[in-house]
Amino acid sequence: MTRKRRIFWFSTILLILAGGIGGYCWHRHSTAVDRKVCELVYEAADWPDTKWEKRLKGWKLEFLLREKPQSRGQDAVESEIKAIGRASTPGLISLFHDENELVRLYAAFFAGRIGDPVSAEPLIDLVEKDKDELVRFIVVESLGWLGDKKAVVPLASVLLKDNSEGIREHAAIVLCDIGDSRAVDSLIEALQKDESSVVRYRSAEALGQIGDQRAVPALIRALDDKGLNVRGCAIEALGYIGDPRAIEPLREVLEIEQKSGYVSYRISEALHKLGVAATFPGSSGTFPAEESATMP
Repeated sequence: MTRKRRIFWFSTILLILAGGIGGYCWHRHSTAVDRKVCELVYEAADWPDTKWEKRLKGWKLEFLLREKPQSRGQDAVESEIKAIGRASTPGLISLFHDENELVRLYAAFFAGRIGDPVSAEPLIDLVEKDKDELVRFIVVESLGWLGDKKAVVPLASVLLKDNSEGIREHAAIVLCDIGDSRAVDSLIEALQKDESSVVRYRSAEALGQIGDQRAVPALIRALDDKGLNVRGCAIEALGYIGDPRAIEPLREVLEIEQKSGYVSYRISEALHKLGVAATFPGSSGTFPAEESATMP
């Protein structure tokens, strides 16, 4: 046997022993609850049939949440894990780096549903390092359920750097829900530079909800965005923030967008919030406050 071959076999044996010892140590120190949770998550990972898994991989979160699997049902397993409660958290966290992406996915999903703050930092680590697109998407969803402000800076980084449009969009949604001003600079950058109109739209929405006046210049520039939904959301955001710097740019766009009922309506509503009477094209006189609550 050559020296290289001896080294190869020796290294292989060491790896096998290390894996076995690691598994034995985990099993010895883990609780019965940890082992039960791991068993449940592995069961969940065996659910999807080929068609369901393809649809899941096709980016529709509702299939994860609503589709009925072949086994006894996600609801049943989720109920068992919820019944265990926060005692299930260590077992779930232990699966965040499992080699099976579906195990990681379900572990992250159930951790979010349990809502234990202890899960926040391990989930943050997972969203930054996991290579599977769908796992990262579910992790962002779970961080949204937790609502922990420790996730703001990492999610702001995800918003700017992740190569998946769906994940960037969802990061903006979660940042909007958390409402922390530390995300403002990243949301402004996404609004100005992201190639996806959906991500730009969600970023404008989040900036409006956070209400930080630093966003006003970028939102004014977004009034010229090629995406109608982006322009509409930027208009709404300017109305929510209430900075008088937006009044003249909104008036100018109102003159240009006379033929767009959607944009004109949004501008009239935003100007009303800014304390300025505006005429809604096609209506008689000024646009009343009570109308803003009833128009689609």
